[in-house]
Amino acid sequence: MQKVKPKYTGTVTLYLRNRDYGFIRPDDGEVDVFVHYDDLQMTGIMSLRKGDRVAFDVRQDGKKTRAVNVEVS
Repeated sequence: MQKVKPKYTGTVTLYLRNRDYGFIRPDDGEVDVFVHYDDLQMTGIMSLRKGDRVAFDVRQDGKKTRAVNVEVS
């Protein structure tokens, strides 16, 4: 079963539109979190840009951590 942690905030450090993925640096200083285009579509976002401020949940899939429910703030 996939675990969803509480909402985080952070800043987009990289987003490659041609590859449909990027990374978000959480404000709490944790390691950058992977984000994929599929997880943006769920909230209606078409793309992210470096420097965007976002709120997101973190989902743990096995050893991988990814941002889900991403919202630009």
